[in-house]
Parts: sequence; C-alpha cells; structure tokens
Amino acid sequence: MNLLFVCTMGRDRSYTAARWYHGLNGIDARYGGAHPHAHVPITREAMEWADRIITFEPHHQASLTQRFGGLPHVPMVCLEIRNWYQRDSPLLRTRIAQEMARVCPDLPAFDGIQRG
Repeated sequence: MNLLFVCTMGRDRSYTAARWYHGLNGIDARYGGAHPHAHVPITREAMEWADRIITFEPHHQASLTQRFGGLPHVPMVCLEIRNWYQRDSPLLRTRIAQEMARVCPDLPAFDGIQRG
C-alpha cells in the first residue's frame, strides 16, 4: 500500500507520519506539503502514485483539489491534526497513531513509540 502524507509545508507532520509508517507491514510512505512553496511540494505524480492520500487539515485537501483537480481513484482522508507539534515529537506520534486508527482502521496499527 502506498500512503502519501500531506501537511502544509512538508516538514513536520507529514514527515513524521511517513517516517513511522514506511516499511510497516509492506507500506511505502511518502510525504510533502500542499503549499506550492513547501519544503517538499506535492506533485501530480506523487498523488497518482498513492493508494491513499492522508492530509492533516481540511484545507490541505482543498488545496490539492484546487491545484490538481480530483483523482477519483485515490481516497483522501483527513487526520484533523493542527500544526502545533514539532517533528518526531512523542505527542505528534501519539496523535498520528490515534487519528490513523480512526480514519484508516484497515491499516496496520502504529503505536507511536520510537522505532529502532
């Protein structure tokens, strides 16, 4: 399964989520930002690669749809996590794990605990 995590600038939230989910039970995870001047900007190719796009705030979905149009074959879900956390912080990892269990119950559970 290919997961694309999207936050505003592609630095903290999406980076953290992709880092923790990549390699978990065969998941390939990438990350980026919805803002055109993001650290790692999302491209149409990245969106087409994804089996599921996971945003952190509703405006990320709106931005992607406005910039690239709809991709009906790619489900998009929102974690509803504001940009209040630092990259890789334990609180951010815990919030990601909680929200992923809510919006993607079909995916393997990630407990948010530091890996190797």
